[in-house]
Amino acid sequence: MPGDEVIVPSLTFVATVNAFALNLIRIVSLIVFVFFLIRIGISPLFALLTLVLCIGIINEVNLTHYYSVYPFFMPFLLLIISLFGICLTFGCHRRIWSTILSGFSIGLFGSFVCNLRSSYYPIILALLCIFVIFTILDLRQNYSFSHVRRIVLPIFLIISFIIGLNLFNRIYIRPLNKLGVTYNLTYHVVAHPLILSLANPQNELSKREGIQWKDAVGLELAKKIDPSVKYLGPNYEKALFVYYCKLWIYYPEEMFAIYINKMKIAGHHLTSQINKALKKYKSLKSTTLRLILYPMHLLPNGIFYLIFFAGLSLVGLVSFKYINLGFAFGLTALAVSGTLLLLESAIIYPYFVITLHNYLLFWIFFCGLLFYQVIVNLLYKFTGIIFLKRSEKQVHQLSVENADEVNG
Repeated sequence: MPGDEVIVPSLTFVATVNAFALNLIRIVSLIVFVFFLIRIGISPLFALLTLVLCIGIINEVNLTHYYSVYPFFMPFLLLIISLFGICLTFGCHRRIWSTILSGFSIGLFGSFVCNLRSSYYPIILALLCIFVIFTILDLRQNYSFSHVRRIVLPIFLIISFIIGLNLFNRIYIRPLNKLGVTYNLTYHVVAHPLILSLANPQNELSKREGIQWKDAVGLELAKKIDPSVKYLGPNYEKALFVYYCKLWIYYPEEMFAIYINKMKIAGHHLTSQINKALKKYKSLKSTTLRLILYPMHLLPNGIFYLIFFAGLSLVGLVSFKYINLGFAFGLTALAVSGTLLLLESAIIYPYFVITLHNYLLFWIFFCGLLFYQVIVNLLYKFTGIIFLKRSEKQVHQLSVENADEVNG
């Protein structure tokens, strides 16, 4: 009938809107992070450079995985750090109801992020621990709070976070588990990549055991322990864990050597590959990026990256007494996240893949920016001291001259 037509948007239009919405979520997450940086005292220029850097990384991931979860890894992890940090800087941890609401809300979002990538669970829990530590440190310095309040607030924070974490899983994840699907899981298996990753890089043990970075090989290895096991079946992970433990029992020296070698590759392979790629272009952008990357590229291997990242984590934690609360938390949270993701990269896949290691790429560039920021701060302080001494000397000379005139 005329007048009853229904306007159906084209598939191209819907796809465009969806693409715009997905990228908008990522950009907004980064803007919140930049707000957090400025909130804790980072210069607007440094914050702007960080935003440009992050958007550049997202665009690189978007080239091949626009509609995937991969472009969300870095923005969402930075968003969680920002949410914790903003709560800390606004004093939400000092009031009971804001503590409960903050912990619950971040717990909900943290559970969502963990279900995007299961290996982020330790990172999210580590961030919670860091937030609790800084909450306790701050409350201890504030003598207006009673002893009971200093104990109760961190407890309420932890409980509300756990409730939010579990509530998301109960509402959205548990129903999927009840479907009884055997060919897929709501979480990423652990033992499967843990064993297959022993072939990255190839070594005598992996060749001898027939270990390869292929999913089908996992089932073959599991059948060595339990011939009746099925791929991703109930006993699949258990069989692979038994096999993994046996490798450590029978070949401890080889296993240790494998992980030392993987640790040397992790992180350093990233900077080497990025530096090599940037050398191909003779533009101001590539030169600037290489300059930012240069301090980290000087580190000889991934073990030094691990020591440096862990050291920054410790610096952030102990600097609480000397710098503002938010900055100390931000440095600690960013460094701990980078440390844990570097370890994950070393354990599973040490070679740089931007889809998997986009946060690690951000953190290494961020460390380069921090290096230059520290140099600028030191130069400013040094020149300020020299100027102050000259001014004091001039004032002293003028006072001596005035005294001579008065006496004369």
